[in-house]
Amino acid sequence: MNNKNNVFDEMQQKVVGDAGVVCTVITFIYLLVECVYKYIKTKDIFSCTWELGLLILISLIFYLFVSRIKEMNIPKTFIGRKELPTDNSKESKKKRVISYLAEALAFSVALSVITFGFSKMGVDIVSNTEILIDAVGLFVVAMVINFIVGEYSCNKYEIWKKSLDDEDE
Repeated sequence: MNNKNNVFDEMQQKVVGDAGVVCTVITFIYLLVECVYKYIKTKDIFSCTWELGLLILISLIFYLFVSRIKEMNIPKTFIGRKELPTDNSKESKKKRVISYLAEALAFSVALSVITFGFSKMGVDIVSNTEILIDAVGLFVVAMVINFIVGEYSCNKYEIWKKSLDDEDE
């Protein structure tokens, strides 16, 4: 803050932003671990309501700030290395749906493995049959949510991009 208006320059903003993200991620991981630990010990989800509330609050605040940046909301490939096409062509929609399917599958498998692991550690959550049924349900729900959010983001981005083109003319 060495300038006249006491405003951060771009480099200072980036450093402060990076520090904020690191702190947020560490806090988020700590709250998740704390929540899981309390749930395993007490077998009562209500024993970790403060942690869950803070996790939801952090996620909401992060979403509100990130949602303002149009380019950050473009759907990306499952690994996140590449942006998916946002236009309405059949080929673009096919690529997005495949990415949504991969993400939903990974999500449902990961949560099912975690649930299975807890059940083997003595935390009597559900039976193996229920885990399989839950995995299918999680997959369907994750796929629907991924599809709705992804397509909404694509449409919103395309409208924004078109408005920029209209301004240039």
